[in-house]
Amino acid sequence: GLSRLANKQPADAIPLLKQAMTSPSATLRRKAEWFLALAYLKNSQRNLAQPILEKVSQDESHPFRDMAREVTKSERVKE
Repeated sequence: GLSRLANKQPADAIPLLKQAMTSPSATLRRKAEWFLALAYLKNSQRNLAQPILEKVSQDESHPFRDMAREVTKSERVKE
């Protein structure tokens, strides 16, 4: 999923990242969650990215919390 996202193929990355979110590894699930939100944004699916970004930004223990807050702020400016 990450390689597809890095290669500007967010639509191809989305199903792979969704699958990674079912992993038994919490670390992998959290990474997948963050990158899924980014893939949705890059795929012009803000409506799907926004709830994920909100969830991540409110989770004090999420490793991507601060980045999610920044993205959420910048997305609000675009509205």
